[in-house]
Amino acid sequence: MIHIPFQIPPSISFDSAATVPVGLDTALVGLYGNDFGAGITPPWTQGISESKSPIVIFGGSSSVGLYTIQLARLSGFYPIITTASPSNEDLVKSYGATHFVDRNLSGKQLKVAIRKVTDNPIRLLADNGTLILTLPASVKKDEGRGRKAVHTFGNPRAPQNQELCSRSWAAVEQWLSEGTIQPNKYEVLPNGLEGVIGGLERLKLGQVSGTKLVARPQETH
Repeated sequence: MIHIPFQIPPSISFDSAATVPVGLDTALVGLYGNDFGAGITPPWTQGISESKSPIVIFGGSSSVGLYTIQLARLSGFYPIITTASPSNEDLVKSYGATHFVDRNLSGKQLKVAIRKVTDNPIRLLADNGTLILTLPASVKKDEGRGRKAVHTFGNPRAPQNQELCSRSWAAVEQWLSEGTIQPNKYEVLPNGLEGVIGGLERLKLGQVSGTKLVARPQETH
């Protein structure tokens, strides 16, 4: 069993802090994990930094997406290109995305839009690169060009993630305190755990976007 103590900074509410662990751990493991991620050098590693390389983040307004944008900035990626709904363009840019692309574009249109931003290879999609997914991959490994897709698993208790997550959270606590990392925007559901059912239904209907839903168990009637 791994225990990662974490002190909530005075500037962050308990509700805001509740949006951090799952989303941020998934982003951390996806970018920096060697088993469930791309194995990129973490930004808290002294003396080593990533060169300026472009990165594309699909679903930038999601919880994981917003944390990935911020970590990409800390890792020195540029430009940081992300897809989202047009209504969330300002949101993703406020978290550090440098370029927004409409998530409704077709694959061909998306490629054209990205090429308007950069002609450089996209690291995680280039030859010998890695595509990180939060859902099981529906594409096969590209043996000829060395490209692969990885279904990330952000549980800090997984043996493969324990060392990475233990080291990262010392830095995360400082980043949150300094405002370097911003938690997700959130909405508190009414009636504690009873509000979860309604919240899930809203998610199913696509009525929640760019916002994390938070339930307070102590307010359950």
